[in-house]
Amino acid sequence: MDSYSLAELLRKPRCAHRVNPDRIAVTFGSRHLTYDELDARSDRLASGLRAHGFVKGDRVGVLMYNRLEWVETFFALAKLGGVVVPINYLLKPHEVSYIADDAGLGWLIYEKQLADLIGETRKINTAARRYVGIETADAPADVLDYEVLIDSGEHIPDALPLAEVSADDLLLLQYTSGTTGHPKGAMHTHSTVLWNAFHQIVDYRVTADEVYLIVPALCWAAGFHYIALATLWRGGRVVLNPSTGFDPADFLATVQRERITSTFLVPTVLKRVLAEPSFDTHDLSSLRLVCSGGEPVPVTAIQEMRNRLPSCDLVQSYGMSEFPCVMAYLEPAYSVTKLGSTGRSSSAAEVRVVDESSHDVPPGEPGEIICRSPASMIGYYRRPEASAATLVDGWLHTGDLG
Repeated sequence: MDSYSLAELLRKPRCAHRVNPDRIAVTFGSRHLTYDELDARSDRLASGLRAHGFVKGDRVGVLMYNRLEWVETFFALAKLGGVVVPINYLLKPHEVSYIADDAGLGWLIYEKQLADLIGETRKINTAARRYVGIETADAPADVLDYEVLIDSGEHIPDALPLAEVSADDLLLLQYTSGTTGHPKGAMHTHSTVLWNAFHQIVDYRVTADEVYLIVPALCWAAGFHYIALATLWRGGRVVLNPSTGFDPADFLATVQRERITSTFLVPTVLKRVLAEPSFDTHDLSSLRLVCSGGEPVPVTAIQEMRNRLPSCDLVQSYGMSEFPCVMAYLEPAYSVTKLGSTGRSSSAAEVRVVDESSHDVPPGEPGEIICRSPASMIGYYRRPEASAATLVDGWLHTGDLG
């Protein structure tokens, strides 16, 4: 399995296990990409990048709002053996510059609406790198056009891979929020990302019938890595919500129109959805699962959701950018009786609560949450001391109290 990589999630030959009837992989607004189209376009993008000098191991900053091109880029880089570096569009130019320097970006792919942020960042950070723009016809002359790259690339079904990619190759630098200093790049391989997705198939019972609505921004860990990749692995369909200007009424309309089966809503957003005046005018019967995390869901919101969506389960979870994204989760049956609990560990994680000597504390006593999982990061990029302090004897020390 050493050669099994993220690219395998897209390859759905006719003899593969069942895929959703329309074979649609991703939907955004009125646009759809089938599995074959996503595979072909990401192949062509990868081929175009390679023709312009891309080599395995190159680190690529991705600065976009939620859109189909983000998904294409993610898989193109996986096929090339590249390293994806998601960049939050809410960052300031000096913050983007810091990540670009810290990650050693050789490439940066961005969309037109964020061109001003790129322009300001380039004034601060003059390091040599290649730029790719989406819908940026008036961009500087050194910016490659995204669609031109795709048009120039090749897709040859069943051809040799574009690069020799190993499961243990670095795939992702997921930068932490940096609330206690500079952000750090959590290093994830193809293997850790695949493990993170695979256990969600088991724990959340994901099938080819899944229609998962991504509400968080794809630049966040909860974007790609909470049920989305699991859904694509199983042959379901992923629907992208715009990553800015969340509107509860639009969200409810999307659930009804696309027959959404599952989604992720942080507690504040869940409360906004439940408070939407038009809530009861929408057909939400397709929803089977709403996941939440980041903070406990208020018991009033849990009870209201149970009353208004009796056939839909609410699952509260705990995880982090260092992975697993779902380190522990509280099953729906205990959402009220175990209020405030993060539940039990996921199927791909072992979770303990320990004292300063790494001994388990008795029930009811506080201690640090630590986790051992094949989905956990392999360390922080260029931070050996921080890595050694966080990963101790195979256990990820979260710094959180439980």
